[in-house]
Amino acid sequence: MALGTLTFGEELGWRSGLDESSKILDVYEEAGGNFIDTANRYNGGTSERYVGKLLHGGRRDRFVLATKYFIGASDGDLNSSGNHRKCLLRSLEESLQRLDTEYVDLYWLHQWDFTTSPDEVMGGLDDAVRGGKIHYIGTSNAPAWVVAQANTIPLPSRAAGHRLPAPRSRTA
Repeated sequence: MALGTLTFGEELGWRSGLDESSKILDVYEEAGGNFIDTANRYNGGTSERYVGKLLHGGRRDRFVLATKYFIGASDGDLNSSGNHRKCLLRSLEESLQRLDTEYVDLYWLHQWDFTTSPDEVMGGLDDAVRGGKIHYIGTSNAPAWVVAQANTIPLPSRAAGHRLPAPRSRTA
């Protein structure tokens, strides 16, 4: 069960201010929920700001926190949208600031742009994983062939042993 926070914020007219968003999160947590999903541009970034305020302090560690990138931050700024490395890293840094955290548990590529190569995307994501800013990566709207291709790309974190440990042999 995940709590989607698209409605956290009042910019789009849904009227979930910080107090209402806090009540929603409290009820979700009381029901046993622990997975929060947001995105860099939900309500112009307000969703991430609210989540950051609501998870401040020790409460952050009780949740799996996921956010997404792709949607442009600035109209007319080609560097603020898409899957390319510059947008990925800029969006991640801005999300971490809004969320008031040093890392996200899951970083989603929100939508495939059909322009950026899977090598560039995976390289940027891998750098952020190795830098400790992302624990896991995912995608929410990409063709299966892109995901399959991306999973064949050799990455430093894979070579460094970010794999399941080999089974131990048993002795009698």
